[in-house]
Amino acid sequence: MREQLKDAASFNHPLVIISSVIQFADRPLSYSAVRSVFSPEERESQTLNTIESVRNKVPAATIVLIEAGINEDFLHRLRKEVDQYIYVGDRFPVRYVANWRHKSLGEAMALYTGTAKIHSCEPDYYFKLSGRYFLNNNFHASVFGERGFTVKTYGEQISTRLYGFSPDQFHFWRTTLRASAKHLILGKSIEQVMYKKIKYRISFDLKEIGLSGLVAPDGNAIEE
Repeated sequence: MREQLKDAASFNHPLVIISSVIQFADRPLSYSAVRSVFSPEERESQTLNTIESVRNKVPAATIVLIEAGINEDFLHRLRKEVDQYIYVGDRFPVRYVANWRHKSLGEAMALYTGTAKIHSCEPDYYFKLSGRYFLNNNFHASVFGERGFTVKTYGEQISTRLYGFSPDQFHFWRTTLRASAKHLILGKSIEQVMYKKIKYRISFDLKEIGLSGLVAPDGNAIEE
């Protein structure tokens, strides 16, 4: 893996997939008694900021929001701000695993289920971005590689808040999400499992990906 890019990518039609859970189940996580210190209304506002940051930093992007929350009735603002809105919160097994104590399982299943419904738009690059986090001034689309996966690693795991991959990896990525379930249900983190699945397809390991936000269980600020 190379940490510095020699040939920067230029994307004309990127697709940004935002994973989201606005209204969450009031159940503890395996690592925290508090699932989120933020209310659904606050989470919605934070996700609107997510979308705005993508519009500012990747203006050519098509934005797809995959929502797996309990209730979508009040999410009118979010629906209007994206190019495609996909609700999977009423789908089994997404609804069941989204309430699971292992958060990673819900994310993987929501993404796998939701991406099957993406309208064909023939993107020339994919970004996966977690809702409520936003692209900061250190984000530059040009540092994401043209082939394979571009990620930020922490030892033998990746940051799954933001990463990118080339179109030829899309079906492999979805297969990886599905295959990860048997590990995630046992309590493995998606950061660890994704690393093991894609490590030989990582083309670029970035020191900084240009992401900021607040962690749900304690509200602490992070920057990557």
